Amino acid sequence: MYAITGASGQLGRLVIASLLERIDAASIVALVRDPAKVGDLAARGVVVRAFDYNAPATLAPALDGVDRLLLISSSELGARPAQHQAVIDAAKAAGVGYIAYTSILRADTNPMILASDHRATEAAIKASGLPYAFLRNGWYTENYIMSAGPAIEHGAFLGSAGTGRISNASRANYAAAAVAVLTDGSAGSRTFGWRAKVRSFWPTLPKPSPAVPANR
Repeated sequence: MYAITGASGQLGRLVIASLLERIDAASIVALVRDPAKVGDLAARGVVVRAFDYNAPATLAPALDGVDRLLLISSSELGARPAQHQAVIDAAKAAGVGYIAYTSILRADTNPMILASDHRATEAAIKASGLPYAFLRNGWYTENYIMSAGPAIEHGAFLGSAGTGRISNASRANYAAAAVAVLTDGSAGSRTFGWRAKVRSFWPTLPKPSPAVPANR
C-alpha cells in the first residue's frame, strides 16, 4: 500500500489524484489529521486514516500494511523535526519498506532558516536505516500568486533575491515527481533536486522542471 501524509493539503491531494491514475484506490492510504476533510477520497475507495504528527503513539497503527510512504513536511516551522521524527519512528515500527520526504533544495548546504528543519529530517531518515528518497523541491510557482496584486498595482515584481536565480515548479509537477518515485519500485536510497531547464528526465511529468538526481 502507498500512504500519503498531509493528504488533505494542496500537494497531498495532487499526489493522490496522480496515484489514482496509476493504481487502485484501495491501495492508497490518505493520512490526515481530520478524516472528515477527505470524505470525497473515501467515497472513491481511498483508505482514510487519522494521522496526527503530534500524537506519536497513534502513528504506527495508522501505517499498518503500508509499504511505501510519502512524508509531506509539516507546516509548523520549528516543530517539524520532532513531528517528522515521530513519523519516521512509526514507519520503522510498522515495517514500512520505503519513505520519500519532501525536502528543500540543497538541504545539506542551504543557508536558509527553512532548511534547518529539512536537514534534521533528512538526517533522521538516514539514521533510521529505512530506504529513502529525498525530494528536494524548489519554490512553488503558485507562491507568486501572493505577490500578483502588488506587482500589478506597482507595475513591478519586487523581491530580495538580487541576481540569484530561482528554480520553481508547480505543485502538480512536484506531485507527479513524487508519484513517479513512489511507484517506480526502487528500493535504493536516492536524492532528487530540481533544475528548471531540464525537461526530459521523467517522461511522465508535465513540463517544465522535472526531477533529476542531485548528483548529476
